Amino acid sequence: VSVLYWPTMITAQTRGLFKTHREAEKREVRGARQHKSEAGKKVAPPEETVVDPVTTLGLPEHACRHVTELHMGKKGLTRLHPSFLGFPNLEELWLNDNKLKRVLGLLPPPGSVSLADGARGCSRLKRLYLSNNVISSLDGDLLRLTHLEVLLLANNRLSNLEAVSKKLKALRFLKQLDLFGNPLAEEQHYRLYLIHHHANLELLDRQSVTPEERREAAAFFSSHKHRHAAGGLTAGAATSVGSASTTTSIRDQDLP
Repeated sequence: VSVLYWPTMITAQTRGLFKTHREAEKREVRGARQHKSEAGKKVAPPEETVVDPVTTLGLPEHACRHVTELHMGKKGLTRLHPSFLGFPNLEELWLNDNKLKRVLGLLPPPGSVSLADGARGCSRLKRLYLSNNVISSLDGDLLRLTHLEVLLLANNRLSNLEAVSKKLKALRFLKQLDLFGNPLAEEQHYRLYLIHHHANLELLDRQSVTPEERREAAAFFSSHKHRHAAGGLTAGAATSVGSASTTTSIRDQDLP
């Protein structure tokens, strides 16, 4: 009896295993087909967010020339609406906490004094707030805003301190600059370098530039000219400079 019963048990178990394996293979085939189908689908481009400031303000277009301050922060903007060109007397612009990669659309194209409709763009802009975007380049309109006195670019993606500093020299009236949280702020001698090359700066990363720091920067780069000429700045941890007792921090205070 045992001889006849044992093979029967083996056959039943084997049959069950075959069935289980077949079901598993079917699931794998269905999963592979679904994956292939999804991979073949065209990936949709990221959506752009463009907000018309005229509509946001609820103003007639002819009244835009009287606007001197405009808040367009936290709108999710990926680029600027053409109607920004219709604010010729704008002096203060908030574009913080958006998704801008560069600043383009505040001025008419290079080489043209104004557009056909007479729009001159934001040529009188003095204060520009661009912190918490994804800006990785100063190309565009930014360096053509030559009346800028305040430029906040904290927490963006700017790198190469020396190159950025050279470009910022076009802003001759710049008094307040914030580059905190950018990759370039981790470069060695970052603060001293900017203080040395931008004599008009009064606030850097929301810290007052002290006379002691100016003297330190002048002495440091005077004695390290050969390092600067050879490529000077190297990536590394940000260097803490200046006297803690004489440096006034306003990072945690509200800006006007």
